[in-house]
Amino acid sequence: MAPPKGDLQPFLQPLADSRVVADLIGRLEERRHVAATGQWGSCALVLAAVVQRLMGRPMLVLTAHLDEADDAVDQVMFFTRGGGADSGRRPETADVRLYPAFEVLPGESNISHELSAQRLELLTDLSGTRGGEKQGAGRPDFIVAPVQAVMQPSPGEELLAELVKPVRVGQTLDRDALVRWLAEHGYTRLDAVEDAGDFAVRGEIVDV
Repeated sequence: MAPPKGDLQPFLQPLADSRVVADLIGRLEERRHVAATGQWGSCALVLAAVVQRLMGRPMLVLTAHLDEADDAVDQVMFFTRGGGADSGRRPETADVRLYPAFEVLPGESNISHELSAQRLELLTDLSGTRGGEKQGAGRPDFIVAPVQAVMQPSPGEELLAELVKPVRVGQTLDRDALVRWLAEHGYTRLDAVEDAGDFAVRGEIVDV
């Protein structure tokens, strides 16, 4: 089992050492999901205690509403932020990522480019490949998602590979081929880039 990436705040250590958390961890090691009922207050307290003991795979946290998802991300990051001044090493926060929902009503098509990019980035990291190279280290410890987000369609791995084009510093690209790829994948060509999803061509320079 990999060592924990985030230490608990010191006041949470008794919770991490409790029989309740030990029982949850035992069940998670045997199955893919566990229902924890009866807690009062922030479930992020229990999540933070679990992540200190159980690492090596992403854990999905579902919330009922969009605002609750934002709060859960902040709380888990806070509760796993460092181990105090006397820990002898630099505190490192657990990697907690939000999988956002498209905030649109049925029948609407004005989907946010920013939310689309955030969803695609997380899905790319979870797929384990980015540009043909294994990126397992990029997988988060926690994925927090409102239930609306997982009910909305997401691309599979094969489609995801077609939608993502890795571009690295120092890489040589064919300008015309890049321009065609951008146009075929939903980017809008303008005289000057104004917003996410725009691109412009100035001689041999392509602004995205």
